[in-house]
Amino acid sequence: MLSVTDSPRLSVVVPTYNRAPLLRRTLASLVQQRNPPPFEVIVADDGSADDSEQVAAEFRDRLAIRYCYQEDEGYWVARV
Repeated sequence: MLSVTDSPRLSVVVPTYNRAPLLRRTLASLVQQRNPPPFEVIVADDGSADDSEQVAAEFRDRLAIRYCYQEDEGYWVARV
């Protein structure tokens, strides 16, 4: 696990939207890595209405994790 004095050598970005069970499995897999380099996990939540934030919080004691939330503004592939 990344300590406070370590700098992450890589960032794992996990995008999510209303997929809390899959997010839990993904984060659990990251916890189980053997001899990983120092890494941080960034959960990028695109407006989930489920318990994705709570799932990310469950892993704060085992991963250097940041949870970033953006309000759901609908699907905009291209906006003029």
